[in-house]
Amino acid sequence: MKQHATAAISLSMSVALDAIRFLAACLVFLHHAGFEKLGTKIPWRLTQTGAEPVIAFFVLSGFVVALAAETRDRSFADYAMSRAARLLSVAAPALILTVALDSIGEMLFPVLYGDQWRDAATVADLNTPPAMRFVVAAVFLNEIWALNLWPGTNSPFWSLGYEAIYYVIFGILFYAEASWRRSALLGLVCLIAGPKILLLLPVWLMGVAAWRLYRQTTQTPMAGAALCVASISAYVLFMTSGARHVLDRWTDHLTAGLPETLLGLSNHFLSSYVSGLLFAAFLFGLKGLETKFESLLSVAAPWIRAAAACTFSMYLFHYPLLFFFRALAAVLLGQQDLAIRSWPVTAIVLIGAGAAVYLLARLTEQKKTEVRDMISAALLIFFRPSKIA
Repeated sequence: MKQHATAAISLSMSVALDAIRFLAACLVFLHHAGFEKLGTKIPWRLTQTGAEPVIAFFVLSGFVVALAAETRDRSFADYAMSRAARLLSVAAPALILTVALDSIGEMLFPVLYGDQWRDAATVADLNTPPAMRFVVAAVFLNEIWALNLWPGTNSPFWSLGYEAIYYVIFGILFYAEASWRRSALLGLVCLIAGPKILLLLPVWLMGVAAWRLYRQTTQTPMAGAALCVASISAYVLFMTSGARHVLDRWTDHLTAGLPETLLGLSNHFLSSYVSGLLFAAFLFGLKGLETKFESLLSVAAPWIRAAAACTFSMYLFHYPLLFFFRALAAVLLGQQDLAIRSWPVTAIVLIGAGAAVYLLARLTEQKKTEVRDMISAALLIFFRPSKIA
């Protein structure tokens, strides 16, 4: 078993991470809510914010999981239960919710649900029987190899097929003693995962590296500020100069001839590496600024914590909710033209989905402890306490 550090992150850093992940979830929410067929008045630019927040989520996940493994989860059993509780507390309700909302919404406004994207991933998803899509999503194997599947309208579920595999890989590397068995197990997991999941693994590991640097090094406020400013400036330059598009074209050239289904949403992995590296550098830079913003963050902490407690729920519930409330708006307002945006539709869609996310988070995401207890109780049925303590 690995040795565990005793020091965790500071309160100000913890609050800052909560604020960042809530902001990332909001960007994903607005990205989807801004699609024309949902009828909202959200500015077009906010529909261009879908991919980058997910890269930020992967880096944040690596950071937080590595932190938890070194400071809280004393054994692989503890780690497995923590990760399972994190996923299942929201993923299981999301599957049920998606079935219910899609069924009702399609009865209310079938045209909305028939208007689908025609990209390779969506086509592959639509050509797969719905029952299979839900089953593979339920066991987080929805993105292995050539699969590009998600339940119903809940396309954000794709990233959990990556995240769950990363949890397993990290757990093996961190908790298992170095041996041929560990290497064989790691190889088996990678073989099951397939190329597209592994292509973005370095992004997730950048978060692990950021945590290690945070724990092992010291940083002055001046150095932290410089690193934060430099990483933000480099990212803005990367996005606005055309460098990202050039890198994406190089990636397209490198992967030419490969089936699109093997790349999926990892098709522009090189630009994802750049974005992930810059975000990881920004996280590390925050270490130097912890004391400078401690008083401000401590005052804002209750509101930030409350918002962050809805983050995973917002990410995993919002898309079927947006569809449902757009269908409801079609019935209430008679607005059935998918090419027209209006403020009344905007109000129904955004307020309805936002309020539902908040209420659902209180029943799901904020019940992780209860889910962990249920998992522990289930394991006790099959294993002696000594094996899972």
